[in-house]
Amino acid sequence: MPKKDKLFELIKTMSMSEKRYFKLFAGRHTIGEQNNYVRLFDVLDQMNGFNAGELVTAAEKAGLPTKHLSSDKSYLYNLVLKSLSACNAGKSSSLQVKEFLHQAEILLERGLHDHALRVLKKALTIAQKANLIWLVPEVYYQQYLALQGKANLQAPSELLQKIEPGLQESSYLFQLQQLWQQAIGYLRNYGEVRTPEEKRELELFLEHPLLHRPASPDNFHASLSSLQVKATAMRVLGNTELELALVREARQLFENQEEFKKEYPLLYAQSLGSLLYLEGTDNDNDFEANLSAYRSLPDHMTKAHVRVKSQVYLLSYHAEMYRLIHQKRFEDALHLIPAMESIFDTFRESTTDYMQTDYFLLFAFVYFANKEYSKALQQINSILNEMPLGDFLFLSHKVRILDLMTHYELGNYQLLRYKADSTWRFFKKEQRDLPPEQTFIKLVRRLAQHPPMDETRKLFKQAREQWTEQAKDPLTNRFFMDLPIWPWVNSHL
Repeated sequence: MPKKDKLFELIKTMSMSEKRYFKLFAGRHTIGEQNNYVRLFDVLDQMNGFNAGELVTAAEKAGLPTKHLSSDKSYLYNLVLKSLSACNAGKSSSLQVKEFLHQAEILLERGLHDHALRVLKKALTIAQKANLIWLVPEVYYQQYLALQGKANLQAPSELLQKIEPGLQESSYLFQLQQLWQQAIGYLRNYGEVRTPEEKRELELFLEHPLLHRPASPDNFHASLSSLQVKATAMRVLGNTELELALVREARQLFENQEEFKKEYPLLYAQSLGSLLYLEGTDNDNDFEANLSAYRSLPDHMTKAHVRVKSQVYLLSYHAEMYRLIHQKRFEDALHLIPAMESIFDTFRESTTDYMQTDYFLLFAFVYFANKEYSKALQQINSILNEMPLGDFLFLSHKVRILDLMTHYELGNYQLLRYKADSTWRFFKKEQRDLPPEQTFIKLVRRLAQHPPMDETRKLFKQAREQWTEQAKDPLTNRFFMDLPIWPWVNSHL
């Protein structure tokens, strides 16, 4: 995996119009060496992945000095940020309000209180219309300062009374965001709950008073955040029906207020992406129609920046692959991998580590299911060696199991026993030493001894009988989801 570089990542998020604007901006805001910064920008823009050595070589080939390359990159990074700020000025309600606040601050410093109040009136109108509840108190406070400067003592007192409710609504929203992060933590650790204790933990989490407080009809973000928290918790509990109902309710928030679709395209795209997974359909034509409509979403958005496009394409291809796997259409899934790799490479710089790990794991699963074990192992090694698995325990659990299965199929018996012991220590540490895992590790340890064929069949048969009994428990049965355990066992009987 290419090494990350903040300047390279920033450039790769820019649209063609933003790149053109930067070159004009650089010409106006640098003296003497502006061409060198533009040329360095072009060198980085033409690279497919960041490599420090390749950058030095390409820079020298372009006739650029490389002695102070690190400081040049730092200056260029700030210059690009300034150009993006100028290029995107006023392109969202949040940016407009912040620009008005900045203007008001300058006017107040100059004692132009009436000028500031006119600007702040515009800011308040936009902030309230776009439900920017965290900015409204700041606008009120600036108005308070302007009126105080005019020695109008009664009006500031009224404004201070308006600030408190706004701060309370902002605090409510931020607390909901903290709960959402906690729910995401459960998802990354558990995937889906596997024990009664974990189930009770999630049920207690859902009893949090904030999740039962009626959100103000004027607080769109709080309403959406509350639904996101509950939907994520339902996913961890494995309650797909309730999760689907909550995600549909989130979509309805956008449908009820059309302007928020345009104002918050990323949030809207994410809600529709969740529906693509949850609604699914057994009818291929219906699914393809939904998939096509979702992928065309950025074409209908006026504010569809790179992150929106990356979310739409990455989620849509992930949903398509996920559906094929669950339908056991492994050969079709194999044919989808090149398109997914192309999309992934296109949007690599705006992809989260979790999504990258999940993508590699899907590829490994599909290669394994198609008996292309060497390719499966390449993907597994990419995850084990390059991704921060300590942050994604659920994915780490799955990839370690698939790793052992792959090494067995490749005949790496000497390595298999060592890896089985290492994996068991990991399961015990993370409290995943549950009955299905115990059966699995016991099987792999015996297989590592490379027993005769008849003995091998007997071992797989015993494991299947134990797993069949264990799978009768709905919580325990989740061990077998998203892993090719049953096909693997049956192929050796």
